[in-house]
Amino acid sequence: MRSSDKAPGGSPASARIDRNRAGAAKALFAAVPAFFAFVTVAAFLSAWDRLRSEPTPVTGAEEALARSAWYASGSRDAVPWPDAPALIAAGGSGPTFDGPLHAASAILIDASNGTVLYEKDADIEIPPASMTKLVAMYVAFRAMDSGTLAPDETIVPPEASWAENIPPHSSLMFLGKGQRLTVRELLRGMATVSGNDAAIALAWRVSGGVGPFVDLMNGEVRRLGLSRTRYVEPTGLSERNLTTAREFADFSSVYAREHPEALAEYHSVAKLTYPEAHNLPAEGEGSDNPNPVLAGLVPITQRATNPLIGVLPGCDGLKTGYIDESGYNLSLTAERDGTRFISVTLGGPGNNAAEGNRYREEDGRALMEWAFASWVTAVQPETARHAVVVWGGKKGAILAIPARTDPLTVPKGSPGPFTAKAVMPRAVEAPVAAGDRVGTLEVQDAEGRLVSEIPLLADRNSPVAGLPARSWDRAVRAAAGIMVPSGTD
Repeated sequence: MRSSDKAPGGSPASARIDRNRAGAAKALFAAVPAFFAFVTVAAFLSAWDRLRSEPTPVTGAEEALARSAWYASGSRDAVPWPDAPALIAAGGSGPTFDGPLHAASAILIDASNGTVLYEKDADIEIPPASMTKLVAMYVAFRAMDSGTLAPDETIVPPEASWAENIPPHSSLMFLGKGQRLTVRELLRGMATVSGNDAAIALAWRVSGGVGPFVDLMNGEVRRLGLSRTRYVEPTGLSERNLTTAREFADFSSVYAREHPEALAEYHSVAKLTYPEAHNLPAEGEGSDNPNPVLAGLVPITQRATNPLIGVLPGCDGLKTGYIDESGYNLSLTAERDGTRFISVTLGGPGNNAAEGNRYREEDGRALMEWAFASWVTAVQPETARHAVVVWGGKKGAILAIPARTDPLTVPKGSPGPFTAKAVMPRAVEAPVAAGDRVGTLEVQDAEGRLVSEIPLLADRNSPVAGLPARSWDRAVRAAAGIMVPSGTD
């Protein structure tokens, strides 16, 4: 028999191959733990870096956009009352007003930030009556801002605005044929003595007629988001003009904030004498009405319709209103030691003017005195921007910014200094959009009592990252969970 050519243990070449394979397997088995150790260390280092990272702050304009996005979201946190977007709910605990009030509907706010401190049936639709003239004046100020109206330009009252042509028993400044007066004087007549004639004259000067002017008034309240406020004429005589206490408080706060000079120049004037010598018509140009008062030929001195001007400390506006269908209305503001409040009372009772005015004054005084005795406006404490990790996001972290930077309304006597504590997670899941709420800033007094809560918002976008980045983030997130077991998610 022929003997085999193979060696008993295989050829030397095969043996070398087997040895190489065994060596490679051994090296591989040795490398796997090293690889996983490397990945683990890298994940822990990345987690450490992510948890300690501080993103570069965005610009002030970008922060403003984030806050605008939050308000535009329409959430109850951002806008508690969609028909009064400038108003916010009071945070924390505080004093309560026990009343009673005569008015059917009422609200009290801090003018600096719109915080609602008290309300009573504040969403009932009631005719504003002569408070309507505030909106007419606001339209005039907007025209001044645009350069189409000047406060010192002289006008001649149109026939529709002469006192003799205005419905009887209504408030007048006594405009007449042939008179000459400035826009400034016209506005003073509207604010101080609630001149219906003045409102008509203003409408004709700004828009060439009442109809187009009312369109401007309704356009402004729509722009401000006041969906339940609407007008059919600028004097307030019509019961088809409608508003709510909440919406009119919102409007009054915007008015006082945008035109603070109007309070001193128009709304806090205690009395008005009109016409004066320079207002009278030239010889032969005046009215032939046998009543010289209605003809606008003799000076008439009238007290301000706001009964609290010169009576309530700090009171400098805003406007009264009355028609039979509305009852006695008052939009009131006062400022003391840097704190300003606004109250609106609608539907006040009264069997006659004396009684109605007394009840209206009592309500306004009661709300304001309680407000100043119970609340104060305070500067929001400085707070650092807080970083929040974003898992699975194109940007690994965002900064949490306060939704509001305006002053706080805190119970009077709260011991300072006030401190701010951020309550929020260490990390969130992508996607995150600028303006998303990520936490709460709790403001406390020196004794640890909560006095205000302010939402914290994402300052930038962090959309979902690609698959490789998300996969790596899962490893980093697991490492972070080991390093900081709580508060990372």
